[in-house]
Amino acid sequence: MYTSGSTGEPKGCIITHESFICAAAGIILILNVKDEAPRILNFMPLAHMFDCSTIVIATSMGGEIGFWQGNTNKLINEFNDFKPNLLTIWLPIAIF
Repeated sequence: MYTSGSTGEPKGCIITHESFICAAAGIILILNVKDEAPRILNFMPLAHMFDCSTIVIATSMGGEIGFWQGNTNKLINEFNDFKPNLLTIWLPIAIF
């Protein structure tokens, strides 16, 4: 996995399977979803670590992932068709 370079130059970093799964398991506990499995409309690039974990978490909970087609004119239709019950976004933070 490579960092985005938001605090400097992009660089490679090792993320073990164990640490990835442990982090995902912790997020599942925090979400505490009991009534229905998550239906997430995905806006993130698939190469992003946050997106990878979102897909693993949702599918391990029996959830579904819908992928945004990239056309803002069709976004309302995508919400109506897929009916997500959870949205994920990533907000970049600038460090000065």
